[in-house]
Amino acid sequence: MGIFGDELIKLITEKIKLNFEEKLFEIIEYLDVKDEIIKTAIIKKKIERGLQIKNELNDLIHLNIRSYFNDAIKQHDHLSIKKQKAISFLTLKGYNVSHIKAINGGSEFLNLQLFDSDKKGDEFFGKECFIVKNINIIEDSNELEILVQNNTNEDRENVITTINHVEEYFEKEILQEEIDFWFQGEEILFISPILPRINEYLLFIIDKKTNEKCLSKKIDISLVNKIKS
Repeated sequence: MGIFGDELIKLITEKIKLNFEEKLFEIIEYLDVKDEIIKTAIIKKKIERGLQIKNELNDLIHLNIRSYFNDAIKQHDHLSIKKQKAISFLTLKGYNVSHIKAINGGSEFLNLQLFDSDKKGDEFFGKECFIVKNINIIEDSNELEILVQNNTNEDRENVITTINHVEEYFEKEILQEEIDFWFQGEEILFISPILPRINEYLLFIIDKKTNEKCLSKKIDISLVNKIKS
């Protein structure tokens, strides 16, 4: 599911169906023949036409995403989930949003950021129910190894852990594990594959019953220690 949920995906899908439903096969044809060693005149024409439609499709997607962001950020309700997600995503992607002010000219809007590069992941929600004890890259298997501890004084039940990455404008899940019982003080090791050309990952720990995010941490693997298995 996209990081903004069904609303953005539905919007883009409808726009694609309206403008490209009869043209999408030409992109498929282009992808099918673009690597042919011998390119006939017909193949060249398919490549040219398919590439043109592909670029038009990308332009349409980016235009509607920018419009969606603009509408989300302009909302007057600073508690809007849609607005929070828009700012969170921009921050995650490294954009400077410090110039954005609240409607009344104040700065409380900035408190909505879920991903603040100056904070550790376990500080985002003002508590440390779970803490990341260690992160390593296992070179031999090209895997990400994350050690997390239940830092509370009670056992936790029905906890969901996910590791995602953000590609373009969409969040994609790599790993999800549900822990029935996570004992107080217990450390659990999560191992996730590392995808080619993906450097940033998101770790979430969620209470299944309340859907509360107990831990949210961004991981840049270029900064992570590498070890041998």
